[in-house]
Amino acid sequence: MEHLLDDLKGKIKAARQDLTANAYDRMKEMAINKGLKELEKELRGIEQNLYFDQMRVDVVAEEEIEAISATAKYEAQAKRHFIVRVCGVIQNG
Repeated sequence: MEHLLDDLKGKIKAARQDLTANAYDRMKEMAINKGLKELEKELRGIEQNLYFDQMRVDVVAEEEIEAISATAKYEAQAKRHFIVRVCGVIQNG
């Protein structure tokens, strides 16, 4: 999906360059504008679908995490890995 977005963005960039290069020819300009609008509409649709797909994945992941959390039994074990020994002399003043 990301590759399709990149391809469309490239096509839109090329169409905009063609538009500036053919500004003197009104017929070509109109044809390029039409194609550009269609590409931009397609791009918006794909971006919107991608956004909603990402939202669905997030919701499913949250539901799965919640289901696992509800059924899981948590247990913590503490182990001593080192001993701290402080030695020194306290001097007054």
